[in-house]
Amino acid sequence: MLLSYLLIFCRAIIIFVFLVSSLGKARNISAFEKAIANFNILPKRFHRISAVLFLVGEFAVVYLVFAGGELIKFGFLLAVILLVLFCIAIVSVLLRKYQIACNCFGASEKIISAYDFWRNAFLIGFAFLGWRMALVANTTPIALGLFEIGLIGAVAAIFLTLLTQFREIVRFLSNMNEI
Repeated sequence: MLLSYLLIFCRAIIIFVFLVSSLGKARNISAFEKAIANFNILPKRFHRISAVLFLVGEFAVVYLVFAGGELIKFGFLLAVILLVLFCIAIVSVLLRKYQIACNCFGASEKIISAYDFWRNAFLIGFAFLGWRMALVANTTPIALGLFEIGLIGAVAAIFLTLLTQFREIVRFLSNMNEI
């Protein structure tokens, strides 16, 4: 039963994060394309196609992980690949000391920081764990009720909110100590 709970939790985390991310980017793909340009990793001719491919990849992750069955494994692996690419880009920016916005969840003015790297590292962990649980789940039937799935989804949403807002939480707590 624990495997079923872990799999649903990982699915919810990955679906939520990639859904929010892809919808944010889809609302303003030009801001994401500009972010890719600002990363200064790819030649200019690849900025637009990279933005579109990442957006399609994020929507594919949502679809594959939500659909389940055999597709779920591919969804989790695609999530790992995209998150690793994002981490590489973030590390590249941090090492070069660029002060640019990530636009990870849509148009934003938040400057990339180490918190973005660690958020993605945790998400890679959840995607990898989900992939692993999906492999094991092939031999273990999942029989969870709607209430259990809803509860796990709610916990995942709260956890993801805390994870994505970790930088602001740390700042807030730091400011509380100064008062």
